[in-house]
Amino acid sequence: MNLGEGELGNTYTIRSIACDAPGAQRMMHLGLLPGSSVKIVQVAPLGDPMTVETETGVLSLRRQDARALDVDPLDHP
Repeated sequence: MNLGEGELGNTYTIRSIACDAPGAQRMMHLGLLPGSSVKIVQVAPLGDPMTVETETGVLSLRRQDARALDVDPLDHP
């Protein structure tokens, strides 16, 4: 699944970045690295953009960019 399909409040582990090299490099500069976790903390009323909390801070991502992040859901208690 990709992060753009994720649900508000859930936490995911980034598996890979599926975009061209400059886009992947930009994502990694933002702290969106394979193996790191990301939580969806807010979604705009029309669904775009979404706010995510990473291990390095809080980011606002366009849904299109979020779709480039292949993720696995973390188990929730």
